[in-house]
Amino acid sequence: MDGDILKSNYKNQIKSLAETKREETLGVVRRLWELTALLALSREFGFGPKRLKRFADALTAAQAEFNTRATATDPYNRKHQELTNIDAAIVQTIRELRASGIDHRKIIDDGCEIIMTDENGKQRNIDDFIDRLERGGK
Repeated sequence: MDGDILKSNYKNQIKSLAETKREETLGVVRRLWELTALLALSREFGFGPKRLKRFADALTAAQAEFNTRATATDPYNRKHQELTNIDAAIVQTIRELRASGIDHRKIIDDGCEIIMTDENGKQRNIDDFIDRLERGGK
């Protein structure tokens, strides 16, 4: 019996360490993206420290708003699980950009597609979904 408890604790510790390492890695990737964004803004548009600080503050606020939207949960009955609202947060972000005349696909043309998967496993390209919404479902 004691062996089972130790085994369980060991597995939880490994899981915890893996999650911590993943979070640290994501933090580093985020910081590298932020650094390259600051560099691009400085090089291309001559942003100095004050403007870069304004940008960083605005970016932090936008990310916090997105995270707040994305971490809200919607319960559903299939296997008594919960899904986050990340799809809705992405849709809102893209629609807000489009309302300002900004289509991310035309600005960042790297072939990346954002795919959402519903609880039945059906996958849809989120931009195709938004295109249909904007056309009134057609």
